[in-house]
Amino acid sequence: MNEIGDEKLFEKQYCLLEYADRKPTVILLGDSHANHLFLGLVKNNVFDSENILNRGSNHCFPFFDNPIAANKICQNLINKLLENLRDNKDIKTVILSVRAITEINEKKFVSQKINKENEPYINFQNGMKKALKYLISINKNVYFILDTPDLEFDPKKCLNRPWRIDKNAVKNICAVPRFQVDARRKRYLEIVMPILSEYPSVRVIDTLPAFCDDNYCWLLKIKNYFIEITIILIKLDLFT
Repeated sequence: MNEIGDEKLFEKQYCLLEYADRKPTVILLGDSHANHLFLGLVKNNVFDSENILNRGSNHCFPFFDNPIAANKICQNLINKLLENLRDNKDIKTVILSVRAITEINEKKFVSQKINKENEPYINFQNGMKKALKYLISINKNVYFILDTPDLEFDPKKCLNRPWRIDKNAVKNICAVPRFQVDARRKRYLEIVMPILSEYPSVRVIDTLPAFCDDNYCWLLKIKNYFIEITIILIKLDLFT
């Protein structure tokens, strides 16, 4: 794995393979938001006939020419991984997952070269379009997983510890209001959905039902996340 990038990136890369003695048939590609899906995917018996590989790195979008300013190492890693899929006939399915750009993290992705207010969104769209077009052209089954809601508070505030000094610090509702999640997610959907509509063969998986009801998106649902996201995948007949 160290032939791509350098030691700094190597320390932050994800390289997980379900069965070490088999060739991978599915690749889960993206940043840490892809990495947290791996366990849930491999634990369900619907994937018994598959061998899932998780590759990527922190803050690396699974797109060509990553839109992260001055991060050539990240670009080299993802570009190489995508290019290698052309000649890899064993991997037939590609799952793309990446953290959404929102007001919480958008400053991380603003390029130093072009000072346009919406440039990180344009870069995201351009990279996404290029990656989807390429993967379809090399006959891969492509799935795009819409990102999970941002938590927006410290999970420790949900724990009522016996020696906590400030009892008022405990959150009564360990969740983010649904209207707040929807408002923040609106811009993200405006970015990704027009691109996805151009490629109808790409299957879109929405993680929001695994976390949210009509009123809140819950932290405590995270313990059931791997089960619920797998149910969503099964309902969409993934890999059939």
